[in-house]
Formats: sequence, C-alpha cells, structure tokens
Amino acid sequence: MERKQHATRRNGIVAALLAGLVVLWAPAQARANADQNFDQAYAAYESKDAAAAIEHLSAVLQTPGLSQKGQAAALFNRSVLYSQTGQNEQAVQDLNALLEMQPQDVAALNSRGAAKMALGQYDQAQADFDTVLRLRPDYVKALYNKGIAHFRTGAYEAAVKDYSDALALKSDYAWAYANRGAALHALGRVDEAINDFNQALKLNQNYALAYYCRGKANESKDMYEQAISDFQNAIRNDPQSPYAYNRLGWLYATCHASKYQDGKKALEQAEKAVQLSRVAITLDTLAAAQARIGQTKEAAATQKEALGELKNTPAVQPLLERQYKDRLALYESGRAYAD
Repeated sequence: MERKQHATRRNGIVAALLAGLVVLWAPAQARANADQNFDQAYAAYESKDAAAAIEHLSAVLQTPGLSQKGQAAALFNRSVLYSQTGQNEQAVQDLNALLEMQPQDVAALNSRGAAKMALGQYDQAQADFDTVLRLRPDYVKALYNKGIAHFRTGAYEAAVKDYSDALALKSDYAWAYANRGAALHALGRVDEAINDFNQALKLNQNYALAYYCRGKANESKDMYEQAISDFQNAIRNDPQSPYAYNRLGWLYATCHASKYQDGKKALEQAEKAVQLSRVAITLDTLAAAQARIGQTKEAAATQKEALGELKNTPAVQPLLERQYKDRLALYESGRAYAD
C-alpha cells in the first residue's frame, strides 16, 4: 500500500488519501472522519488485516459529500482487497459502480476483467481486456491477463501471442515469460518452454512458479534429476504453496523409472501438499504415495475421497475422472500406480 499526495489507483496497489482531498462540501467533521478512515484503512492493509481495511473504506463511502475522486479511490481500493480475499463478486460490484462514473478507466476495466476471470466468466473478462486495449494498446497487464484467460480456456496459441505481445512492450516481464512457457509446454513445444522458464529465472532467481513449471517440463523429458531440483527450488522459494510439494510427491510415487520411486519421500511431500490444500489433485497424489509404500487399503479410501472432490469440481473432465477411477481399481486390487 502506497501513500501519495493525491488519490492514486493503480493495479493491485491500495493508496491512502491525505486530508482535504476527498470531500467537496461536507462539514469539517465529515472531512476529518473520511481522512481518518482512509488512514485507518492504510494501516490495516499494512498490518495485513484486509477485513478491517474493507470496513474503513466502506465507512469512507458513507461520507456525506464525498467527491467523485474520493468515491473512485475508495471503490477501487476496496475492490482490490475484495479480490485479494477471494470475494470477487463484491469486487466486480465495486468496479461496476466506479465504471458508471468513469467508463474509460483502464485500471478499473482491467481489474474487473481479472475479477471476472477469477469467477470463471472468461468471455466477459476478455471483453474488459479488449476494451482496455482499444483505449490503451500499450497496457501490458491487460495483454498478460488476456493470456491467462486464453490459457485457462485451452486457447494456448492465443495465449502465446498475448504473452509475446506483452513481452514486446516489456522485455523484462518475468511473469509473461513463465506463463508463455506454460502455454508452449501445453502445445508440446517443450524446449521452447524451458527457454522461457530459464529467461524468467534470469530475471527473478526466486520465482517459484518458474521453477515449478520448468520442473514439469524437465519431468516430461524424463530429466528427473533436473525436475526434482526444480521442484525443491520451488518449495524453497514458496514453502506455503501446495503445487511443488504435490508434483514432487507424484514423481516419487509414480515415476516409471524405478530408480526415482521412493514411497517414503512421496508420502512426506504428499502429506505436506494435502495439509496446505486438501483437494482432488493432492488427495490423488497422497493415494499414490500410500500405495507405493504398500498401504493400498488406505490408498483406496483416499482415492475415493479424491474422486468425490473431483466430482464437485466445476466442468470436471471425463478423461481425468476415468483416470482417477482406474487408479482406485488398482489400489483396491492391492497394486500401486506408475506413470
């Protein structure tokens, strides 16, 4: 959160207003209350208390005589906090209100697109990003967000173009390199993908996602030593993310090269992943790890739970469900699974 002399609204940055900038005609006490609530919202944000920051920004919006600039700043900032706490429907509502006042606000349009994307409303999100780019063709974050939306809907070629366009404008954009690499990997262009992950890591050697993605690419080339190292680096740089734990556990549990199968290590990594996020994919890995150490009854029970979680997932893929069921049949027959 950043303090500036004037109301500032930038992507993902919450800014506090200084006294006297947000109220046009209200009594002095109302002005003082608005300024105090902005300051308290700033302090709450700094102390990572998003709920309190939202409460103080809501109080600002109740101020009689609040200027349009003050309303816009409070709405945008509150929408950022809503998005950061997973309350994307509320974020969209705030951004709708802001855009009624300022329909060509590219930061608000881009943020609304991101919130809609988080809600799975990809067509509407793309419409917002396209509007941003009509207004500002050089708005790099809208290109990047378009790439994410295309990737999530399986339009990998379009995602590669979006990320390439973003990199043409911002050559040191590590996130765009990593995400383009993921799209290239999905297209089977693994060597190109690894080159992008390498470039992302040159720009940011602590970039956990780039390590994770490069690990998956190396694993797909049967380069298991490199994959294990990458997953370990991903964990080292982001120990609260379940993804690298999960993938490393899966490699140890299911690698077709028996040299790398290690049930004990697999179970250790899978249990960490489940502790961080008990969802279908982490439970599937935990079941594979349990089966690898001979606990096939436990594995079958865990796989049933994984199937239940998978069926509760929107737009579950029939192929994935069949794979989960096939692994369940293996465990029920007392056998382990290998890729």
